[in-house]
Amino acid sequence: MGRTKGKHSENGEASGPNDPTLEIPVKNPPDKLDLILQEIKDSRQAIENRLGSITAELSILRDDQNRLSGRIQKTESNIAEILPTHTENRTAIELLQQQVQALQKRAEDAEGRSRRNNIHIQGIPEGKEGKNPTQYVEEWLKSIAEDRLSVHFVVERAHRIPSRKPPPGAPAHPLIARILNFRDRDTILQIARELDPIIVDSARISCYPDYTMIVQKRRTSFQGVKQRLRAEGITYAILFPARMRISYNQKTLFFETPDLVCAWLDETFPQSKTREPSDAPPQDNIINPTETSETDHKRRGEKLARHSNKHWKAKMTRYNQHIPYRRQTPHRVVWPRRWTAPWRRTQKGA
Repeated sequence: MGRTKGKHSENGEASGPNDPTLEIPVKNPPDKLDLILQEIKDSRQAIENRLGSITAELSILRDDQNRLSGRIQKTESNIAEILPTHTENRTAIELLQQQVQALQKRAEDAEGRSRRNNIHIQGIPEGKEGKNPTQYVEEWLKSIAEDRLSVHFVVERAHRIPSRKPPPGAPAHPLIARILNFRDRDTILQIARELDPIIVDSARISCYPDYTMIVQKRRTSFQGVKQRLRAEGITYAILFPARMRISYNQKTLFFETPDLVCAWLDETFPQSKTREPSDAPPQDNIINPTETSETDHKRRGEKLARHSNKHWKAKMTRYNQHIPYRRQTPHRVVWPRRWTAPWRRTQKGA
């Protein structure tokens, strides 16, 4: 076996393994610098991993952006192709709209002219005309007009406005009658205005020209200005289809809309500008509730009594409908189980 070379001490003597003067190297604990380096390595690794995932996502987004860019370019090219056609179509649509409006006006005018010989009769009781309304209307018009109609007066057609039969007490449906001669139609309307009101079987009858719905709404829109014109004592007339004619200071004026009439009234009569027409009754006709007569109090009391009795009867009827019928036997009257008194149920062990 080989010799083991030992270290010599200061005196020149060899020292063995058991020599206490021999120094054994001891591993030092990791200092703070090593820990910081390790943390930096871990952070770098985490950042690299995160950057890898971000790079993958960016590649996906880049692909999506390229695909969207291609679609946008295709859409822009399609729009560039469609834009001239759209301009042409828009011009054609505007032209068609103008034509439709013109045709609507012509159709409205044609319908209105086809109704020029019609009269609108309101108030004749339902069923009074029988099975031949044309003959009934012709005879009735002759009776009220007497000898003022022409020799050739004829009612071509007459019928009720088609609808369901009204319930009892409801207003009757109007009658539409077509007169053969236009002059006879104007004569009938004039007679109806002179004889107003016309009473038939305790029913008030009125005769009006037969206008279309659009014309009727346009003519009704002049109701407000009519009240102002009557208040100022101005002569006016509504021409067909809906045109107002005003005669003032030996001048004749025509207006197409109520706004134009209001503007003219405000300019001509500034003092009446703040006085707007109202549908409310005058203050002199309003009855003071504290000054009612004894008859009014009696009538009001009777009305309240009738209402109270009616309400009480209806309430008792509803109450009686929920009471079950009693089961009658030859010896006694047995009430149903649910109507048995509570103390009897306890005695019976219910």
